[in-house]
Amino acid sequence: MPYFAGPKTVNRPHAITADAEIPPGGAEGVLLCQGSGMGGWSFYVQDGKLHYVHNYVRRARYKVSSPDSLPTGRHQLRFEFEPTGKAEMRMAMARQ
Repeated sequence: MPYFAGPKTVNRPHAITADAEIPPGGAEGVLLCQGSGMGGWSFYVQDGKLHYVHNYVRRARYKVSSPDSLPTGRHQLRFEFEPTGKAEMRMAMARQ
């Protein structure tokens, strides 16, 4: 999803929930992503685990991953973000 087509999530509290069916043998792929090579985020399954990676204006990448593999069956997969400080918006806007 292009950055300007989606919700504004930069340094705002937000949550992403995806309904997913994990078949026997596992699953892999992107559940939802937003942005471009200049910055954005991706919520995906790889190597049996749930991952979220945020590319902050090509200056840094932040990644969190589930410690356990996803079990077979239907699930609601969720990521939540709560900002801990002010965003450096001048850097973010200068890179767009």
